[in-house]
Amino acid sequence: MAHSPHRQHKGCQLCKSHKNRRNGRAVREPWPVLRKTGKRRRVRRRDIGDAADE
Repeated sequence: MAHSPHRQHKGCQLCKSHKNRRNGRAVREPWPVLRKTGKRRRVRRRDIGDAADE
């Protein structure tokens, strides 16, 4: 039988916020990936688009 669409990660949200499906891509991106791309912190909505150029 397939998994229910209402499944939730039942762990610590502070330690493993990337496992929560309700969060966006910026939160779910693992820390090692961010380090490789040169980011010190997670991407915010302000970091992307025209506002980042100013």
